[in-house]
Amino acid sequence: MGKILIADDEPGIRESLSRLLQADGHEVIEAEDGVAALELITSDKPDVLLLDNVMPKKDGIQVLEELRKHPATANLPVIMVTVKGAPKDRDSAVNLGVVDYINKPWMDGEIELRVKWALKGAGMVPAVPWDQSTAEGVDRGSTDVNRRKNNSPGTSESGPSQTDEDKGHVGRTSGATDVITPLEGGRVMSGDGRIRVDLPAGAVPESMALDAQRVSEDEPVIPATLRLKMGKTIADLTFTDRTGAPVEGVELDKPAKISIKYSEADLQEGSEKDLKIKKLNHETGRWVGMKSEVDSNTGEVSTEEKQWAKPPDRGDATVLVVDIDEEEMSKIQLALEMSGYIVLKEDRGEVVGKRVVSEKPDVVLLDTDMPRRDGYQLLRELKGNPETRMTSIIMTSATADQDGYAAAMTLGARDLIIKPWHTGDLQNRVLRAFKASRARAAQAERAVLRAKRRLGVGVSPSQRAAGRSGSSNRSSRRQSPAGQTQRARSKSTEAA
Repeated sequence: MGKILIADDEPGIRESLSRLLQADGHEVIEAEDGVAALELITSDKPDVLLLDNVMPKKDGIQVLEELRKHPATANLPVIMVTVKGAPKDRDSAVNLGVVDYINKPWMDGEIELRVKWALKGAGMVPAVPWDQSTAEGVDRGSTDVNRRKNNSPGTSESGPSQTDEDKGHVGRTSGATDVITPLEGGRVMSGDGRIRVDLPAGAVPESMALDAQRVSEDEPVIPATLRLKMGKTIADLTFTDRTGAPVEGVELDKPAKISIKYSEADLQEGSEKDLKIKKLNHETGRWVGMKSEVDSNTGEVSTEEKQWAKPPDRGDATVLVVDIDEEEMSKIQLALEMSGYIVLKEDRGEVVGKRVVSEKPDVVLLDTDMPRRDGYQLLRELKGNPETRMTSIIMTSATADQDGYAAAMTLGARDLIIKPWHTGDLQNRVLRAFKASRARAAQAERAVLRAKRRLGVGVSPSQRAAGRSGSSNRSSRRQSPAGQTQRARSKSTEAA
């Protein structure tokens, strides 16, 4: 593990962060102001700095400016942990090279995992540089991230309150998560130590986090998860990206070794030699046996696996990717094919409208920085055409700011993804757009069927006659020639 410097003027915050990081195996040193932080960086040479923005003597931005002036500290990984979450505050920190930006109060497990990302040299500010869900009033982030946000104490729709600077947040998620890199590989163990996953160098195609935890057999399972069973022990292994979103369709370049310690309860299923690890087939719901080895000396059953979970079967679900960067389109294609989509590519803005009309994709990923006619203009044209206006469109951009996001939403885009995007987050947002597209199509089809029934189109003559007769009878019952209902006439007679 590493040496972590916590720079914050609030003793309670330092204590909370220190407790979390020490429990995760790190050495922790503390500074109560910006000047003390700079002195400790020089003398103690920490591996990662957790830096508050609001501190006496020197604030967080001033500390960052000092660090970037000197070659010895210019590359120190810095994670800003602050209550100041406005875009201008975040932009100032990002421009000075922070590897991450965490708003107080932080979420369960967030600090520990972000520090691991920074130590592995894989730190990167998440793809969304502002709180889009707050700006739009719609849940647009990954399911896991938003679920944890909603469970975090001290949060609200308007963001953290000022007292959050004094509160922090203490708590840990179940199971265990660690960052796996292509260069180093890694090992992840569940919190109780019974489940261990070893990944060699070169196993993962990109840096990802792996979560390992024991669950009950009746607990819902998501498509990205490899669910295993050994005796009575059930384990879920899930790869997630930098935003915390599960990554679907992961196939390793080298197999991972998975080991599960067996207990007396597991032996109730049979003797040691009968123990075997099985994996859940998501499509059939059946358990499939895997080649397993039992080690009675360690009390473990082990197996190897490369295919984490097959891409979900989404039928003819189609995504059109519009971008002038062929490499970028190929990366998006790979990420979405891992999630079960048919992917089409287009680099010519002038033919996008025709392709949407002819190929009817469920979702369009449209880059804002297209030549001649930019993405915003293309979006306006697509939403202005009756044949394409109902298509779900997600904008992608490396340059859009909060005003660009607002413009995209005003013109009818469903979402805007900031580059560099992250695989699980991209898959999750496209899935939401795809579901919305199919729901609109089903709703439109039902409306057409209702209209046909009213007009008698596609209905047999006898059904049409019966329908007219029924309609006539209902009309005569409702209304007399004089415009008075039968019930009203009877009431009038009784009154007379």
